[in-house]
Amino acid sequence: MNRWPLAFPNQRGLTLIELMIGMALGLVVVVGIGYIYMGSRQSYRVQDNMARIQENGRFAMDILGREIRMAGFQGCSTAKFTSTINAQATAQNNYLWDFSRNAVEGFNATGAGTWSTVTSGNPATTVGVSNIDTTVVSGTDVIALRSTDDLGIHIVGQPTDNNCGDTTADLKVTTNTLLSDGLIVMATNCTNATVFQITNFNSGQNVVHNTGTSSPGNATKDLGACFVDGDIVAVSAKSYFIKNNPASIPSLYRKVSLTATSSSEELVEGVQDMQIKYGIDTNGDGAVDEYVDAGAANKLDTAARWATVLSVRVSLLLVSRDDNVVDAPQKYVFNGSTVTPTDRKLRFVFTGTIGVRNRLL
Repeated sequence: MNRWPLAFPNQRGLTLIELMIGMALGLVVVVGIGYIYMGSRQSYRVQDNMARIQENGRFAMDILGREIRMAGFQGCSTAKFTSTINAQATAQNNYLWDFSRNAVEGFNATGAGTWSTVTSGNPATTVGVSNIDTTVVSGTDVIALRSTDDLGIHIVGQPTDNNCGDTTADLKVTTNTLLSDGLIVMATNCTNATVFQITNFNSGQNVVHNTGTSSPGNATKDLGACFVDGDIVAVSAKSYFIKNNPASIPSLYRKVSLTATSSSEELVEGVQDMQIKYGIDTNGDGAVDEYVDAGAANKLDTAARWATVLSVRVSLLLVSRDDNVVDAPQKYVFNGSTVTPTDRKLRFVFTGTIGVRNRLL
C-alpha cells in the first residue's frame, strides 16, 4: 500500500539541513530582539536615573537657596535685638536662637562625634539632633541657618489695656491655636526684636513669659520694648547635613529646631556630599572679598567672625540610586578634586552661590 497521498507523491518532510537553517534564522531573530530590548532597557535606566538626579538636585538647591536667603530674618526688625532666655543654656541658645551673631554658621564633620569649628555649641549635643554625631557622613559639611517663620499672630495689647506702661507685662494676641507652653518665639516690630519662652498660653489669648519655670526658661520678664501692633513669630534653627537613610542611601537631611528635642527629616535622596564655602566681607565695605571654608584661620574661627558672612556657595554631589548605569566608572570633579569611583553609578555636581539678603546692603 502506498503510504503517501497520491497528490504529493514526492513529499518526504524536511531535511536536517533545512531544519538547522530555520533554527539558525529563528535564533538570529530572537537575539536581535533581545539586543534591542536590552539596549532600550539600559537607555531607559540611564534616562530615568538622570531625570531623578536632576530633579533631586534642583529641589535640594531650591530649598537651601531659599533658607540661606532668609537667614537672620526678624520680621521687619533690623535694629535692636535682645533675648530673655536663661544664660545657663548659653551654648544651646547660641546655636538655636542667637540671631545677633550667628544667622549663618557652618561645621565640618571630620568623623563620628568629631567636629571642626564649633564656635557656638556642638550641633550634636546642644541641639538634640538624634545621632547626628555618629550618623552624619564624615567629610561632609553641616550648615545651620537661623530665621523666623510668620505665624500670622498680631500683638494687640501689652498688657491688655494697650498702654505699654510695663515692658514686663504679658502680651495679648489675636486668636490662634499655634502657640503653646514652652515654645520659643520672638516678639518683633520695626524697631525691636526679643526672643523669649512662653511659660503659659491661656484661653484668653494671653502670652505669659515668667521666670523660674520651663527649660531653658526666661532670665527676665522684661521684653525691653513695647510690641503693641507688632507680631509674634516662630524662631527656628534649620540644620542641613548628609547622612545615610534607612536604605543606606546618602541623603540630605534637615532638622528644624523649634525646640531642643525636634527630630530630623529626610529631604532629598541620593545626595552623596555637600561642601560649602562662605563669602566674607573682610574690610567692612558690604561686599564679599573672598570665599573660605568653615573654620578658616582668622576668617571664620570665632563666633563673631560669622557675622561677616554675606553669601554662601553650596556644592552638592548627587548620585544615582542604581549601579551599573554607565559603561565604566565615571570620573567627576568635585570640590577641586578629580575622583574615579569604584562603582558605575551616575553622578552630577550642582553648585550655586546664594546671597544672605538680610546682610546685604
